[in-house]
Amino acid sequence: MTRQFLIFIVISLFANSCLLSNADDSCSIYIRTNTLNNNSVKLGYYYGPKTFLKEETKISQNGTAYFKNKVYKGIYFIELTDSSIYEFMIDGKENLTIDVNLHNNKYSCKASGNPITEAYDGYQKSMDRILDKTDSIFLILKSSQSEINKKNKLIDERNKEIINLQKYTASLYPGSMLQSYLNAFVPFDISTIPKKSSDENVPEDMFQSLYLYKEHYFDNINLNDERLIYTPILSDKINYYFDKVVRQHPDTLSKEIYKIFMSINNQKVRKFFLDDQFEKYNHLKNKATSEQIYAYIIENIYLKGHAPWEKIDFIKRIENEIKRIKPLLLNQTAPDIKLPGTEGSYLSLSSISADYKILVFWDTECPLCIRIFKDLNKAISAYNYLSLGVFTVCTAKDTTTWNNLIMKNFPKTWLNTIEVNNNSIIKTYNITTTPTLFLLDTNNRIINKNFTVTELEKILLKIATNKQ
Repeated sequence: MTRQFLIFIVISLFANSCLLSNADDSCSIYIRTNTLNNNSVKLGYYYGPKTFLKEETKISQNGTAYFKNKVYKGIYFIELTDSSIYEFMIDGKENLTIDVNLHNNKYSCKASGNPITEAYDGYQKSMDRILDKTDSIFLILKSSQSEINKKNKLIDERNKEIINLQKYTASLYPGSMLQSYLNAFVPFDISTIPKKSSDENVPEDMFQSLYLYKEHYFDNINLNDERLIYTPILSDKINYYFDKVVRQHPDTLSKEIYKIFMSINNQKVRKFFLDDQFEKYNHLKNKATSEQIYAYIIENIYLKGHAPWEKIDFIKRIENEIKRIKPLLLNQTAPDIKLPGTEGSYLSLSSISADYKILVFWDTECPLCIRIFKDLNKAISAYNYLSLGVFTVCTAKDTTTWNNLIMKNFPKTWLNTIEVNNNSIIKTYNITTTPTLFLLDTNNRIINKNFTVTELEKILLKIATNKQ
C-alpha cells in the first residue's frame, strides 16, 4: 500500500462529480478478488491535495467489480473494506485490472493493463520496500547521540535512494505522465549551476545558494502539464514554494503569485493554480498580511480579466469585496472615529498624541474581551516607552454596563467610546467579531490588525528592537 499523501486524506462523495464532467477519456477498471465477495469497494481520485469519492460498487459473489466512467489522466485510488487505500495511475484509455489479495490480514493490490499504470505500481512497491527497510532500523535505534547520527545518516541514504529510484523510473518512460509526476519530486541540484560572482543579479554572499534554489525551484516540474492537477504533487510543490522558499512579506508573495500565474500557458493549470491560491488566502484573510495578498489577487488577476472562465456574478461579488476591504488594508489610513466617551463629550481617534495607537473594538457581552484587557494593559505597560495610546470602541448599546466595566477594568489613560450612530463605525471598520485590534502609527496608518495580545507583544518587541 502506498504511503505518500495518505495521512491527510479526506474523502467527499460527489455524485456526478463536476470536476470530472469534462473528461475526454473513458477507462474501464475491473476489480478481481477472492476475499471481498459481496462487499463494497470505492473508487476515488485526487484533485490537488483534496480527494473525492467518485463511485462505489459492490463486489459480486464471484469476486469481481467493475467501474467504467470518463476520467482525467491522474492518480486514482480504491478504498477497501478495512479503509486501506491503494493508489494507481491512469494515463490512457486502456482497460485496467486490479487484483486484490489478502495475506496475513493485510490486503495487497496489483494493477495491470497499461504500461504506465504497471510502472507506477512497481515504483510504489519499491518505495514501500525502501521505507520498510529504514523504518525497521529506526525502531531499534535509541536516543544516544551516536545513534541519532546513525539515524540521520540513514535518512540521507534513504533520500538519495528514493531520488535515484524516481530519476531512473522517470527516464524509462519519456513523455509519459509518470515521468512528469516523478520529475516533480526530484529537487533541482544547484551544485550543477556555476556560480557567477561577477553577475550583479546574483548576491555574492552566503545567500547565493538560496537565491539559486529559488530561481531554479520549478526547473524539474512542468507547470503546464494538466495531468498533474489530478495528483497532490503540483499543489504541494507550489505551496511549499510560497510557504518556505519565498520571503514571507505580502508584497513579495503577491508579486510571486502573479509571476507564476502569468508564466503558466495551460488554461486548466492556470485555473487550478489561481483557485488554489485564492482559496488559501480567502481562508486566511482574517490576518492582515494574508488579506493584503487576497486583495492583490482580486485586483491584479480577476479584475484585470486574466480569469475569463469565471462567471460575471463571481467577478461582481469579489469586486464589491475589494471595495469593502481596501480602505482597511495595511498601510492605509484608518478612518477617523468620533464617538461619545464616558463623560458624554465626543472623543476622536485622531486626537491621540502618540507614536503608536492601539484601537480596540469590544462588546460588553463578550467574555473574551473582558479577559484580554488585563493582558493588554500589561503588554502596553511593558512597552510604554514606545509612546502608546489606546482608543476603545464598545459595540454594545448598554451604556450602564459599559461604564461599570470601564471603571473596573480600564486604565484611566485610555480613551473609551461607545458606538451610537446605527453601527456606522462598526460597518466602516468591517467588524464582525470582538475583540478586534488595530495597531496604527501616529498618523493613523494601519501597521497591523486582527491580532491577539500575544501577537501584539511580538510586534511591539520588533518595533522596540528596530528603534535601538
